[in-house]
Amino acid sequence: MQADFLDHQFAAQTTHYARNRAEADRWIITRQAMPVGRLMIDRTVQPWRLLELSLLPRVRGGGIGGALVRWLQQAAAAADAALDLHVALGNPRAAALYHRLGFTDADSLAPSHTRLMWRAPDEAVGS
Repeated sequence: MQADFLDHQFAAQTTHYARNRAEADRWIITRQAMPVGRLMIDRTVQPWRLLELSLLPRVRGGGIGGALVRWLQQAAAAADAALDLHVALGNPRAAALYHRLGFTDADSLAPSHTRLMWRAPDEAVGS
């Protein structure tokens, strides 16, 4: 029953992104040639929207997520773009990671998520 629910949720999310974020970049994150997560970012909007960064539980806390976010921050800074994302209120580990990496709370209309924003410091833009 749980597997069916998760399959349904995944299908709904995939359909939503295909309809509403067709231009988004989608990557499978691998470690030792094995898939361990997904990354999706829409760089066609300002600020760039980090739609998904998900990792399997067995690789969380190993630095992969932080490295990927820092890589996105470098790319955004080079393009003079900001980043935004939404974190579920029940995911304090993810929120803590983003706060450590310089994201700040922003206005959100979603009652179940916190919106976070990041912009490169002025001195980092163009460097």
